[in-house]
Order: sequence, then C-alpha cells, then structure tokens
Amino acid sequence: MINNYVSVTAGKNINEVKAVLDGFKTAGYFLDDKLVPAIGIQVSEKSLNGIKMKNFRFAEFKDIPSFMESIKGNVMPVIHYNTRNLETLSEQISRVFENIYDDCKFLQLNVVFPEVAYIGMIKDRFPDLKISLQVDYRDKDIDTVIEKLLPYGDCLNYILIDPSIGRGLGFDVEYSTTLYSRIKDIRPDYGVVFAGGFSGENVESILNQVIDRVKTKDFSICAEGKLRDKISDDFFGHDILSVEKMDSYLKAAKKVLY
Repeated sequence: MINNYVSVTAGKNINEVKAVLDGFKTAGYFLDDKLVPAIGIQVSEKSLNGIKMKNFRFAEFKDIPSFMESIKGNVMPVIHYNTRNLETLSEQISRVFENIYDDCKFLQLNVVFPEVAYIGMIKDRFPDLKISLQVDYRDKDIDTVIEKLLPYGDCLNYILIDPSIGRGLGFDVEYSTTLYSRIKDIRPDYGVVFAGGFSGENVESILNQVIDRVKTKDFSICAEGKLRDKISDDFFGHDILSVEKMDSYLKAAKKVLY
C-alpha cells in the first residue's frame, strides 16, 4: 500500500528528532491519518562506517537505533541513504537496517540510477522495505528519465522528484509535474514525492500550482534545507533545524493537502 506523506528531514540528534515529533503533533498530523507524518534521517556510507561527517545534518550512525524508540508510533521514519560505491549497495543497506528493520521499513536512495539487480538484492533481504529512488534528471530530458526508470518495475515503490538534489534550490513546477504525469502513466502504482526548496513561505503557493497542473493531491512532499538556520559557511550543511520554519511549513502544507 502506498501512503502519501509530509516529511521533514531532520534527525541529526535526539533533540532534532523530538522537535520534529512535537512539530507534527502541534500541527495536527497523526500516523493513522490519510496524510502520514514522516521524518527523514540521513545516512551515508561514511557515517555508516563511523566517520565523523562535516555536514551537520547527519547523525552518528550508532545513535539511530535509539531514535527509533522515540519515533515509534508517532511518525514514519525514512532512512535517506547516499553512497558512491554502488557495487556494494545491498551490503551497505543490510548493515543499515539489520538493527532497525523492525521499526523502520522505508528507504530513500539518494544515488544515481543504481543497477536494478542491486535494488532487487535489497528487496530480497528486506521484503517489506519500501524503496524510493531520487531521480537525478540534471541534463536529462523526460524521455530519458522515463527510459531509465522502466527497468526497475516492482523493485521501487516511490520516485522522489527533487530538482535541488537536497540542496534547497527552487522547485521547478513545469518539469516536476510533467515528469509526475509521465511516471503515473507508466506506473500508476508508484508513489511520487516532490521536494526542492519547500518552506513555510512558498509551499502553499507551489502546492496549489502542482495540484492545478496534475489535478490531484495524490503525492507526497519532503523538505529539509529551507527549514534550517545556517551556522557558518565553512561547509555545506553547517546548519540546525529551525522549529519556527518547520512549524510554518507543516501548517501551510496541511492547509493545502488535507
């Protein structure tokens, strides 16, 4: 079953996790509702291997199982995974989920069109795991993107359309909605997730434009970068969750999508 959801990616530490849980509760989102609240937690091959990340948005991997205790029964956890070493992708994902699979059954792959066989190996190991693939469509026309998606078949459950590639750049309404329609034409069973610079200031306007073009609210959304306050310019991701910005985003999204 595909559930549409509203997500905040912010799980660097237990304080951020609890802030997100409180934000959803305050805004009136509930796990058993038609629009599921979700929290994205970032993991990379580096953090999986215990390497301290310069990017402040990554938790220490050893802390993630304890996050799941707080998350359980409140929101849907989603592991956002990034690696350049695709040949061992299934082994990496096995390590990620071996201790949290009972509590987390959603994986977002922030990698560039991995081989179908690698996704199939993950599904074989974790048959109840829902998998979302971030579509990298930089320098690719829509026909090319669709051609690359076709072979995945039942290995995927969701497609993430994110023109910002996680960096908070502006949302491209025309391209994203056209790609949405093409995806739904070939795989109506896929869920589609929109992301790309959503904030409390712009999400209502953007979502109304999206709905006007696709004639449905059958999609999910995810926000990260615009919900954070920058600490320094020393390195990408030197920022912290802004409760005020998150609350504004959650309330505005709910106003449109419910």
